[in-house]
This record gives sequence, C-alpha cells and structure tokens, in this order.
Amino acid sequence: MSPMACAGPLAKEEAGPTPRQTDRLRPAPGAAAPRWSASPAPGGAWANIARLPKDSGRPAIDVRCQDAREFEIPDDAGFFYFYEPFSTAVAASVLDNIEESLARFPRTAVLCFVGSATIPVFDGRATWSQLGETLTSPDDAYYETRLYTNTSG
Repeated sequence: MSPMACAGPLAKEEAGPTPRQTDRLRPAPGAAAPRWSASPAPGGAWANIARLPKDSGRPAIDVRCQDAREFEIPDDAGFFYFYEPFSTAVAASVLDNIEESLARFPRTAVLCFVGSATIPVFDGRATWSQLGETLTSPDDAYYETRLYTNTSG
C-alpha cells in the first residue's frame, strides 16, 4: 500500500483532538502537515476543521489525501509538522520535496519532528540545523520532539 498523506494543519487520527487540543491547533498561514493514512478518506481531518469556530479568522484549510511523496509543497509553506508519519525512505522523499520548494522560492522554514525513527533522515544533510534542545516526552523517549530550520533560507 502506498503511503498516503492527508495534508493540512489539522490532519489527525480519526478520533480527532480533544477540544483543548483544538485550541492549540489553529492553523497558521504557510503551514503544511502531511499525515499518513491507510484510507483515502480523510474524514478525521475534515471533522477537526469543522470543529473550529467559524469566526476564528483562520485561513482556508486544504485537505488532500494522496501519496505523500507526490504532495506538491506550497510555495509559501514555512512550517512543517511531522508526528512520526512515515518510514525513513518516505520521509526522505518528502524532505527532498520541501528542499526543492525552498530552492525554487527561498525562505526560512521550520520542521517539527515528533518521534525518533525519522531522525536518520537529517543525517548528512547540511541544509538543516536543530533549533534549541530536544524536548523529551513524559511518555516515552521515542517521542522526543525536535525543531529544525533550513540553513540556506
């Protein structure tokens, strides 16, 4: 099965976030969050979007369900959130696409990676540097969080 991405700042699991979590998930302009899904029906993402207040002033949210490696990175995207979404091979391909977008339209970008399995994707890539300390998870060290920024933006 191909890895699928439901891309949008609120693409979450089918159960969706709690109302308190939704407050923290308000999308920002230029945000993209490819998310793996075994199903082509991103109902969870649409349900999360529907929970947001209509008068929140949020920008439009575009939800797509497609192979993450084929997702076209928006030219103004500057923040990317990954919650242990893919295998390292797929994550590397998605990161390649982000880097190609940054080369076409130079800008500063920030990547947020939660989970340890994708860390090897950054090995040997001089275009990214970690911002600050690694945030440890109270649940399990596997879910450490790291922020990276591009060094050529």
